[in-house]
Amino acid sequence: NSRSAIAATGGGGSGSTTQYAKLVIKDGWNSSATAESDDWVANQIIAAVEFDSSDSNGNSGGDSSPRGTINLISETTDASATALTFGTKGDVTGAPTERLRITSAGNVGVGTDNPLAKLDVRGDIELNSTYPVIRFKDSDSENDFSILGGSGLFRIYDEDATASRLSINSSGNVGIGTDSPESKLNVVHQITANEYQYPLVV
Repeated sequence: NSRSAIAATGGGGSGSTTQYAKLVIKDGWNSSATAESDDWVANQIIAAVEFDSSDSNGNSGGDSSPRGTINLISETTDASATALTFGTKGDVTGAPTERLRITSAGNVGVGTDNPLAKLDVRGDIELNSTYPVIRFKDSDSENDFSILGGSGLFRIYDEDATASRLSINSSGNVGIGTDSPESKLNVVHQITANEYQYPLVV
C-alpha cells in the first residue's frame, strides 16, 4: 500500500525528517540564513517539489534520496530572479541530477544549467517523423528556409521560393538546383526562361 502526504518545512527549513510520501512540498524560506534579512546564495533552492518512494528494494525515499525533483532556484542574492529545474535519477542513492532548466530569461537548457539561447541542448537530438523538418523564421514570421530529411534525401529548402537549394541523397551525391543528383556534384542552373539548362556534373 502507498501513502501520500504533503509536508512543508518550518521557518528555519528543518521540516519533517521522516517523509514517506509520493509528493513533498517545501516552502520558500532561506534555510541557510540566520536572519530574515540574510542574502540568498546564487543557485540556491528556494522551494521544491520532491517525488519520493518508500520502496524498500530501491535506493530512494526520504529527504536525501527523492526519485525526482522540481526546484525553484535563486539566480541572484536577493532571489529577485529565479529559474525552474527538473531532476531525475536511476536507482541510486543521493539527490537527483538536474536534467532541464528554465531560466528567468526564458531560456531552456537540456544538459546544461547555463542555457545561452532559447533552447540550448548539450548532447544529441533526434527528430523522428516521416519527413522531419527544422524551420528558420526571421522577425516577419515567414518560413525563410528549412532543413528537411526523409526518403533518403537531405535538403536545404527555400520556403519563400518553394524550391530546394541543396540536396544530398543516400549515395552521398550533392545536388544544387536538383533533387536528383546523378554524380558527386550535380549543379543545374537556368540562366533565363528561354535558355537551355547547362548542368555541371563532377
